[in-house]
Amino acid sequence: MAGQLSQKDVAGSLFSFWADQFPLTVTTIYPGTRIETVSLAEWMELWIETWSRRPQRGTNKQVLELAVSVHCFVKQGLDKSRIHELADAVRSTIAQQTIAIRDNAMSGTPVTGYLMLTEPQTHELTRNNIGSLQHAMQHLVITCRGVAQQI
Repeated sequence: MAGQLSQKDVAGSLFSFWADQFPLTVTTIYPGTRIETVSLAEWMELWIETWSRRPQRGTNKQVLELAVSVHCFVKQGLDKSRIHELADAVRSTIAQQTIAIRDNAMSGTPVTGYLMLTEPQTHELTRNNIGSLQHAMQHLVITCRGVAQQI
């Protein structure tokens, strides 16, 4: 029987999937990672914002619900369409995906479950501050709900 689902394994499997599947060359910042962004013209931040455990009525299999968010940042003054190119690539990478969850603590990294992602939503968070255009950024957030199911 497969081991218990852990948030660490779900997150690690999602981040590994992202690193393998995202089609563009853009710096991605993961939770807990510190990076200086002053010199970057664009970057993304991948977050798992919410976790909740569904009640396990009548079954031993764990089910975790979560929300994945990808924040896309592009400095203003660059190609105005670049932020939308990033957002389109994010959506095509995560929309309706099924990702194998692997237990990295066990030999052979067996699959212990699957993360199923839904359709993503995009939110525009760009704010223009008068007088501080040198630090102005375009900012889009793509959010996708998911369910991780133990097998």
